[in-house]
Amino acid sequence: MERDCFLKRMLQGKELPYLFLIFARRDLYMKNRCFPYMGVNYGEDYGLVPRLLFHAKKIVFLPDVFYSYVYENPQRYCSCWKSSYPEERTRIYEKYELFWEPQYHHDLRLNKIHEKCDFYRMYALSDHPGKEDLIKINSWCPEISFLSLIREARLPYIPLILLAYMRLPGEMSLYASACRDLYRWLIRMKSV
Repeated sequence: MERDCFLKRMLQGKELPYLFLIFARRDLYMKNRCFPYMGVNYGEDYGLVPRLLFHAKKIVFLPDVFYSYVYENPQRYCSCWKSSYPEERTRIYEKYELFWEPQYHHDLRLNKIHEKCDFYRMYALSDHPGKEDLIKINSWCPEISFLSLIREARLPYIPLILLAYMRLPGEMSLYASACRDLYRWLIRMKSV
């Protein structure tokens, strides 16, 4: 895949910009002053990896696996809801909008939609979902309307969004639990 195409897909949220998925030379960081944003602990790779790719002259895809990440671990950092996440992500998007040219702003909007859906997922899976956190998620990125969120969301997120919009955290937890059980069952069936 061409660098610009890959970068565009990453900004849209279709490719994940995880730092553990790339190898980059030290001089790419140093020459272009690409460092994680200060004060951002959640999603720091979302603010860093696209900038590294933007400055890279060439991208090479390696077919080998160099890192194994246990995505099902319920204690992983990006599975546990913290009320600071919307503010941290807002800092990244503010910097994004300064860094990226207006031609990428539509792609960033799609990324925000996926991010808001992910906030609902993490909230639904949290041990102690509070109504104040749900209000915080519902009000995050007010430029994204409820209808555009439903229209652009991946299918499993739609019931979560509807339950969140109706402010029904208990039902969100039940739905998320059912999705998690179904996902685990599908993985077991695939391995049989």
